[in-house]
Amino acid sequence: MLRRYPSWLFWMMSLVIATPPSIAAAQAPAGGTATDSALDLSLLSPGTFAAVVVHPHRVIHAPAMDFLPREVIAAASVQRTAVDATTIERVVAFAEPPRDGAGPEAGVLFQFAQPYDAAKFQQMLPIPAEEVEVEGKPCLRLALELPVPVTLYMADNKTMLFGTPQVVGRAIRGGEVAADNEVVRILSSQAAANDATLVVSLDAIREHVNAALQQAPELPPHLARFKQAPDLVSTLAARINLTNSRPTGVALLCKDEADAGQLDELISQGLDMARQAFLAQIEQKAARAGDEPVQQAMAAYMRRVSEKMFDPLRPVREGNRLILEGRSNATAQVNAATIGILVALLLPAVQAAREAARRAQASNDLKQIALALHNYHAAQNAFPPPAITDKDGKPLLSWRVAILPYLEQQQLYEQFRLDEPWDSEHNRQLASAVVPVYQGTNPGVRPGMTAYLGAAGKGTIFEGPKGTRIDQIRDGTANTIMVVEANPDQAVPWTSPADLEFEPGKPLRGLGAARPGGFNAAFADGSVRFLSKSIDGKLLGLLMQMADGQPITGDF
Repeated sequence: MLRRYPSWLFWMMSLVIATPPSIAAAQAPAGGTATDSALDLSLLSPGTFAAVVVHPHRVIHAPAMDFLPREVIAAASVQRTAVDATTIERVVAFAEPPRDGAGPEAGVLFQFAQPYDAAKFQQMLPIPAEEVEVEGKPCLRLALELPVPVTLYMADNKTMLFGTPQVVGRAIRGGEVAADNEVVRILSSQAAANDATLVVSLDAIREHVNAALQQAPELPPHLARFKQAPDLVSTLAARINLTNSRPTGVALLCKDEADAGQLDELISQGLDMARQAFLAQIEQKAARAGDEPVQQAMAAYMRRVSEKMFDPLRPVREGNRLILEGRSNATAQVNAATIGILVALLLPAVQAAREAARRAQASNDLKQIALALHNYHAAQNAFPPPAITDKDGKPLLSWRVAILPYLEQQQLYEQFRLDEPWDSEHNRQLASAVVPVYQGTNPGVRPGMTAYLGAAGKGTIFEGPKGTRIDQIRDGTANTIMVVEANPDQAVPWTSPADLEFEPGKPLRGLGAARPGGFNAAFADGSVRFLSKSIDGKLLGLLMQMADGQPITGDF
């Protein structure tokens, strides 16, 4: 997969992460180097929940980093991309959560210390790109297999912005610093002075975090209390310094002192439990070793250093903040371990929040599809048949093509030749068009494909060959599935007249792996529900059929 991405991104990322982190709290005085250009955070909107500012040029050319192969990195990056990666003065990456049914917004800004040849860079760009205009400025839309579109805007020969169209448009129009945003506030006071600064506001994505925590699997009773840890953290702020004497560490900012005290207690309890587990393993090894002197001496040594290993990981509480920092190399190593523990606490919630956002977006996709199907019914007095057919009844194109006008895709619909199959020379070119509502959010579904499939087969709404009327759904529209979110391996070209064929004996065939725990389904009343992969097969079979006359019992 990495082959699809430009090698210069690899070099840039290598430069940023080539050295071990030494991360610190978020409340130290600001300041920067005389050679750095002014830090501009105008791209960060009030909705920004995470951002990082890195100064690769400062780090790469610091005397302490003389061991880096600067010459090799510079030559290789220029040869492959026409851009000297060692001249990257600053990288600003940021993200905004999904909202209003749209995908997340994100961007990565590269600022260079020396001009680069934009024309030559564009010529050597290894990613297929389409020239587009954003706010009247020439840009490139990159053909990357990502859930959101990525646009490249080269404002001048020292600035390069990769981002979603909305972010690029905001950059071109000129933004205003979102001073009220906690992420921007901390970066404004910290980022210029640090080699790297990271800020993540959990408050800004609290809804997603809480949804993820509700869906997370139950923890063992002795660990259940740790599930509340992410809910106690308002903001995580960290900084990396390799070229100056600023302290290193990480800060967790809480809503108030009470939350900080509770989080401090949880961290202490976690460290105590880790130490006890560590000591228990030592005792087991010592017991197995018997009287062997070297093994017993090793056990005694590990007992002695166990406190020194865990106690330095305990943060200091200052008001509503928990801070871990230090200046020596030894302390920096301990801090790195601390960061790992804190990330281990927060990462499951963040990952679950990301999946919750994807699941919510998939639900919204299906709602739009269901609404389009109902609008089609209002215009044609029936839902679309499973396929657009020729005069002999041969399926040519999917019902997904038929409802394009009701998805604000009239222009695309008019380009199709409805008397030709989906894979004809003409229609095949249109099949490569990515219709966002059909693409979905499952990373396992390739562009141009869809896992949103009609429930087809005997007794279903998409039984065909004619479209179904609502009055034919005698089991009730709220009890009849129209479209499902199938497993990624069931995905088909969105224009193809292919759907998920319902088999009475195997109702879960092709379902249950779209999301952790289950899949989304759109019902004939326009609602979308998440169905567990452990749903009773007989119940699912009844939901697939529209007029079986069987009562629906049980939760779904």
